[in-house]
Amino acid sequence: MLFQRSLIPISLLCLLAPSASTNLDAEIASLSKDLSIEKADSDFVISLDRRFIDELASKFAHSSQEDLTVKIFPSRLFSFTSDLGITTTQNYLDITSGSGSLNIKEARIISISNGRINTYLSLSGKLRSTVQGKYFGFGYTAEPDIRVVMQEHLPLCLETAGKNSQLRPTAKTLTAKVDFSLPISVLGTNLDTARELQLNAASLLKPVSMPSNIKFEKISIENITYTAEQGKLKLHGKLSLTIDKNLAINDE
Repeated sequence: MLFQRSLIPISLLCLLAPSASTNLDAEIASLSKDLSIEKADSDFVISLDRRFIDELASKFAHSSQEDLTVKIFPSRLFSFTSDLGITTTQNYLDITSGSGSLNIKEARIISISNGRINTYLSLSGKLRSTVQGKYFGFGYTAEPDIRVVMQEHLPLCLETAGKNSQLRPTAKTLTAKVDFSLPISVLGTNLDTARELQLNAASLLKPVSMPSNIKFEKISIENITYTAEQGKLKLHGKLSLTIDKNLAINDE
């Protein structure tokens, strides 16, 4: 499976985008109580408190019903041997293809320290799949919907990737609960299956690229680098300002 979704970059850009909405301005002002700017070797440092990022993550989780796109690669879901007395038979279930989306029901930032952002994610969704297998000697194919539920703590490591920064999921085993009802017409019954799959977060989730430049109408923040320490995510950057040479002042 491949999960793809940018979390912090999109939320951050949406937050900083100019808006004429009074309600949005008030909400940003409320959230910004945990944001501070301090002088450093770079032009400036924006310091985002854990509570601030936690609020963004929570709003992100509730903003959409399709947060993660999933593609299923061919794999064997389970297999077991049945003893029929006279002989034994091998039962198995293979997923040949599938895709769908998952909804992040809850997202929280637990802590920020030592270059890591520790998160908690609760997600669920339904995937459309194609399967084939054998059950007590009878072969079958079907296209069932697979229900997926996952609730896990996921550490993200802040690291440099070339000239940019990224959040990379650490190598941790995640447990996904999958369940679906599979009709087997030959037997006139349903094969009910509920399994817990062990997944490697590092191979399952792609790193999230952090923006290295943020541009507004007149102001650009460039060469942004990041640090994660003492409960804060810090953005270090260079500031440039564009001045309109055709600016006219009317003196009446």
